[in-house]
Amino acid sequence: MSTYIHYSEATDVTGPVLVEQLGVRGGTNVPSFTGRNACTVYIGWGCKTREALNIPRGVTVLNHADMVKRNRNKLEALGILRAGNVTVADFLGCTRRRQGERVTNVDALHALGYPLVGRTKYHQGGKGFWPILDRKMLEQACADGCGYVQSRISIADEYRLHVFNGDVIYAAKKAPQQNPQQSWTAAMRDKIAARARADGVRMNNAMLDVALAVLSVDHTRPDMLIRSNTRGWKFSRLQLVNVNAAMRDPAIAAVNALGLTFGAVDMATNIDNDPFVIEVNSAPGLESSTLEAWVNTIRVHLADLARPAAQSAARGRGSAAGANRDNDQQWLDDLANNAQPEEAAAIRRLLGRMG
Repeated sequence: MSTYIHYSEATDVTGPVLVEQLGVRGGTNVPSFTGRNACTVYIGWGCKTREALNIPRGVTVLNHADMVKRNRNKLEALGILRAGNVTVADFLGCTRRRQGERVTNVDALHALGYPLVGRTKYHQGGKGFWPILDRKMLEQACADGCGYVQSRISIADEYRLHVFNGDVIYAAKKAPQQNPQQSWTAAMRDKIAARARADGVRMNNAMLDVALAVLSVDHTRPDMLIRSNTRGWKFSRLQLVNVNAAMRDPAIAAVNALGLTFGAVDMATNIDNDPFVIEVNSAPGLESSTLEAWVNTIRVHLADLARPAAQSAARGRGSAAGANRDNDQQWLDDLANNAQPEEAAAIRRLLGRMG
């Protein structure tokens, strides 16, 4: 079995880490499905392809590149979620006869009522965002390139549920950072440093410190409109036993509706505690405990995929096959003993299927 993780340049931090920790092949190029090193298990981690990707029958696919591409268009993804009976806030696309021309359905957008949130069809994080409180702001957002508008729900809490193959493997709740000013400064420093390296510019660190100190004054408290890590928020881990079916089921349904095997589902509850799906990320940034959860989950899944082939190869070898099975069970048992409770439970389920 030959596994390949196909990631994009935007995920060139998490992608290579997964490749290294799982001991598989990977990269930003489409893998070969023929020849000696033909890919037999394809994992699309936020990958980008211009044309439709033809993956031969017989290859195991976890997140097809075409489904990842479709999900990247957030307006289209919202339509798919709504058609799949996944609860999302009301939305409507901005209609233009040609790209760059004025929006022709402002009256219909206005009829959704206020407040609204305007977004570009393709966005990441808090980019491409317009708060809209009245018609004048709506018209301006449309003129500025807004791709669709969505009713803004009165958010009580926001969550991220990591879903893999029909199970929630990790959950987190957004919480205010203890020092949002410091977090913003660190994030901006990294961003500016990366741009300076790309442009071949030598930074004056003392001047940068002064500039960031002045600018960070406006970031002393969490932003209640856009809850991102650069605006005073962080993810705080939730134990899976504390994730109820009202949150878990829509998250799993959202991933399935989009034709994905896995994804990190951003969700929110309103002041009445009703859950809404915001969007699904096909390549979430991973570190620390989230990285550990994903590596363990994928490793167990790959072992499960390899088992039928291993059993077939061992058929007829008598006691040697039994010894291999015992060794595999011992390896998985050791892995479970050193894993977090949620990951250990997934491994135990696999051991149960092995008998």
